[in-house]
Amino acid sequence: VPGVFVLSQVGARPTFYRLQKWGFNLPQGLDDYGAGFVLGNAETRLVDLAAAYAGLARGGTAMGAKFLASEHRPLTRIASTGATTIITDILCDNDARQRSFGLRSPLNLEQRVAAKTGTSNGFRDTWTVGFDKEHTVAIWAGNFDGRPMRDTFAVRAASPLWAAIMQ
Repeated sequence: VPGVFVLSQVGARPTFYRLQKWGFNLPQGLDDYGAGFVLGNAETRLVDLAAAYAGLARGGTAMGAKFLASEHRPLTRIASTGATTIITDILCDNDARQRSFGLRSPLNLEQRVAAKTGTSNGFRDTWTVGFDKEHTVAIWAGNFDGRPMRDTFAVRAASPLWAAIMQ
């Protein structure tokens, strides 16, 4: 619901192009996805998602993913530090997550961490991505052939591994 509301205020086209500035390599155009891209109907690479969350962790500076330490990628200011501080605070709110995930979810770590989960339609796959002061970690869980995972949500599939790495 928050994503749909923001999209209605900002507009689908500017939001779509802003996601590309964050580094999302979307293989189709906005007309192919429609406004539903804000709900997850656009194919997204896990590496692009991790890079975008790392940009949040850096206070709004985007940089394409690097696979080698010797690679150079330019930093680009995409959002204000103030805006990313607000988003980070929301993503760190364990009290807000309790209603959906319970008191003892894998996202409830001792240190302050920002985290977001996702579960695809039909339970084909799940992901968890988040960051602390030093690291951004993104985890995907699913069947490589796209078979459903029997009503498995991200908090039970990808999140436990994500939490183990973060700890």
